[in-house]
Amino acid sequence: MPSQGFEEVVKVLRTSGLKVAVIALGSLLLIRLLRIIADKVVKFVEREKAPFGNELEKRAKTLAGIVKTVGTAIILVIAIMMALKELGLDITPIIAGAGMAGLAIGFGAQSLIEDINRVVELLNRVGKELQEDGTFGKILLEAPQVLGVEAFGESEMRIRMVAKTLPQKQWEVARELRKRIKVAFDREGIEIPPHQGMSLKVKDLSPPEVKA
Repeated sequence: MPSQGFEEVVKVLRTSGLKVAVIALGSLLLIRLLRIIADKVVKFVEREKAPFGNELEKRAKTLAGIVKTVGTAIILVIAIMMALKELGLDITPIIAGAGMAGLAIGFGAQSLIEDINRVVELLNRVGKELQEDGTFGKILLEAPQVLGVEAFGESEMRIRMVAKTLPQKQWEVARELRKRIKVAFDREGIEIPPHQGMSLKVKDLSPPEVKA
């Protein structure tokens, strides 16, 4: 009977609803704690980066972004399975599938970190070469630098790279930087998916001119 089914649902919610709410709240707190710890590690590296220079800071920001993304996904998956179990659903098949997926993710994550480090090092090298260029070195205040991974998409990874230029020179630098990055990607065999583009933002971060 429909009424009996509704009563069973209400009964389950009464007995397990509070536990599910606690699981949801706990998972949100864990995600928040994970992000706070990752950010604090980055700030610590920023303060203590000498004598290693900016390279350690860049790697810390990159790894922090990966830890946030992967850690959040793991916490959410565990929370969902715990909630389903509290609601009386059999999660054994899910756990078995998650075990195999976890093994694949473990190998995939290691490969992902290696690929990200490879791309970051390549971008920083391109930025350094651009600063050492006789023409562009005169309009760059410092070498373009990678700040870290900003986001992951279905088939893309967004990395922020910034550069400080002389006033009104950011567009010229951006065009040259895009061209050199594309050449470097082709040389290293790094492909951009056909349906994706390459977006690069270079801001004029130099102080405004002061008229006497």
